[in-house]
Amino acid sequence: MKNGVPIEVLQHIKDAGIFQIFKAAICQLDHSLINALVERWRLEANTFHLPIGEATVTLQDVQVIWCLPIDGPPMTDEWVSETKNVDYWNDLCLEYLGFFPIDETDHNNLKNGCIKFQTLASYIHFTNFDSSDAEMCIFMARRIILAIIGSELFLDPKTYDVILFFFRNLRDLSREGRKSWGSATLAYLYRNLSKGTTPTRKGIDGPFLLLQFWAWERMPRIASRVMTRKEERERPYAYQSCLANRWNRDHLNLKTPTHVLTSYRSFFNALTNEQV
Repeated sequence: MKNGVPIEVLQHIKDAGIFQIFKAAICQLDHSLINALVERWRLEANTFHLPIGEATVTLQDVQVIWCLPIDGPPMTDEWVSETKNVDYWNDLCLEYLGFFPIDETDHNNLKNGCIKFQTLASYIHFTNFDSSDAEMCIFMARRIILAIIGSELFLDPKTYDVILFFFRNLRDLSREGRKSWGSATLAYLYRNLSKGTTPTRKGIDGPFLLLQFWAWERMPRIASRVMTRKEERERPYAYQSCLANRWNRDHLNLKTPTHVLTSYRSFFNALTNEQV
């Protein structure tokens, strides 16, 4: 068992290509930074227009920052109508996750092809968990992966619940069935940035923590300052091949424009080649 998760479950997460983001750092999202970047997004080219030229998040960035696989079968599936009978989604949850979300006490756990995140999270525990049960280990790995999908990769801006359309991409968690999660994540980021340029759009969501890490790495002047301990300064912290772990520390923001939209706008307006 590692970090409370049995090795047998972790192996399925590794095979699926989600292990590094499973371990990756999570920090507070700077909405002002995201807003300032959305203002400079041009959907015609899928790039940010900056004084120094065009820039964008690439597949290489996705792979290096979150270590998501960018090779393998594409994330494709038939788009099922949200009005599909709730029993359809209930049966899929039993098939892929090993439990029925809807019971006699709560009929609102499933709605419009989504499951409540709290409901999904309540089934991710290892009390009395039998790691010798191969089927249950696969169920648990799928639950964890689906939670990562719903909280970091493919967030639903309407309900903030977990979309179930990704189920069939979780059928085979072996290396042979590994999907190109990185490609799908980048496409979803582009799509949501483009939605944000619509004048009538009130809000957007998506893998914006990836965008924040990208901005911090590419433009260090606006990055939070990571507080390191003395022993880490003497022996650099191992990122464990996932660059997002570089930010897995307490942050000091006295000299950075954190959460101040006007400061970010001023920074981008005066951006020079030396600052990138």
